[in-house]
Amino acid sequence: MPRALWEEAQGILSHLETMASARQSGKRGTVTYNRSAHGEEEYLLRGLVRCNHCGSLMSASWATGKAGKVLYYECAHARAYKSSGCPVRRVNATSLESTLLEEIFRTIAHPARMRKWMEAAAEQLTAGRAEELEDEQRRVRRNLQEAKRKITNLVAAIKAAAIAPDALPPLVEALGEQEKQRERLEARIAQLTTSLRSSRRRISASVACRAWADLPETWELATPEEQRTIVASLVDRIDLTGRDGETKEIQGTFSLIIDYRSFNAG
Repeated sequence: MPRALWEEAQGILSHLETMASARQSGKRGTVTYNRSAHGEEEYLLRGLVRCNHCGSLMSASWATGKAGKVLYYECAHARAYKSSGCPVRRVNATSLESTLLEEIFRTIAHPARMRKWMEAAAEQLTAGRAEELEDEQRRVRRNLQEAKRKITNLVAAIKAAAIAPDALPPLVEALGEQEKQRERLEARIAQLTTSLRSSRRRISASVACRAWADLPETWELATPEEQRTIVASLVDRIDLTGRDGETKEIQGTFSLIIDYRSFNAG
């Protein structure tokens, strides 16, 4: 996952802890998704759920049932082609979201499991961010070398005695643009060097555990957008299978196994 997303989630957790302290409610939050906060229906796992049968994204959908409107994650391929052969087809959104949240909350309540996963996340985020910055730094250095080469060629052309006077203004203008480009690239390299030093500082698993510890009590205080950010920082992808008795792993910071039959009802 991107380190920026992780850090954004940490900021949200800190904000929620402050809100909870101000309320001093001491009440455990619900494990449902706060759909009604903005008067609109949102999907907590939007963009994360995929059909394991065909690999398609499972998009938001709904149907009217006996109890009213029922929300689903539906296989986009099955819906587009009216396929009745898809073993997944669709799953109840509320049931899937609740199952995931309950597992996350159980993990948070288990210190040893939480510590293990936060250590894995710290390792992944530290290595991944440094690699991204190093790749960008190499690209910027190549661009800087190209800008310097152009500057050298332009200076040589301007100094050439054979240059006609009317050809000088465009060359001088082009030289000015390349000098500005050189300055921008050198400034970016300096920024990347600073960011690299920062990225190599390992994230503290202990600090991360403390940040996540109060989530069960503060979850209900988060807006839908904040709740989606929190979950997206933990889960990269959810693969669902429709065959009875099979399970599928949810990939991300947490390694979760969820039985399809446990949330497919409804």
